[in-house]
Amino acid sequence: TGIDTCMLDEIEPDAARRSIVFVGATAYNFLNVFRALPTDQIESAPFSRNPVLSLQFDGERDASAAFAILSSRLAFWLWHVEGDGFHVARQLLAELPFDRSSFEGGAWARLAEAGAGLWEAIQAHPVVSLNKGRRTIAFRPFRNPRLRDEIDRLLLAAAGVPETFIEELKRFERCTVV
Repeated sequence: TGIDTCMLDEIEPDAARRSIVFVGATAYNFLNVFRALPTDQIESAPFSRNPVLSLQFDGERDASAAFAILSSRLAFWLWHVEGDGFHVARQLLAELPFDRSSFEGGAWARLAEAGAGLWEAIQAHPVVSLNKGRRTIAFRPFRNPRLRDEIDRLLLAAAGVPETFIEELKRFERCTVV
């Protein structure tokens, strides 16, 4: 596993099958986390020249679990607590306090399943923006609140934080976004 950078036009259509997770380097109201670009967007106007972070994993389960972690309200909160809430630093991603060993029993597998389900829910609804003739694409994690609740519960349990903190995470996200 590792973290690198790439340009949007370098992302191959089969990126999700190759256990890669992408994260936009800047964001506003959500972390722009995605597994691949929509195939109908690949041959359109030129992409932005801003790089994205590319996280490579050993397998699909780990990539799906990482997608879940990075799409969580807890990661959004940590990004604001540890970062500036705008730039998504490589260091922030590398220092997120979760890996496979953080989870007991089947929790890692459940996290991966929730991540795969969340990607399935949001990939069909990209936000495509045009600025100075160049496109950016973003994926909002808000499409399936039930799955995000499950992801946050799994992360809070792994961190030993009471499940009631999920309400604080929801409040923080609502106040920050709205």
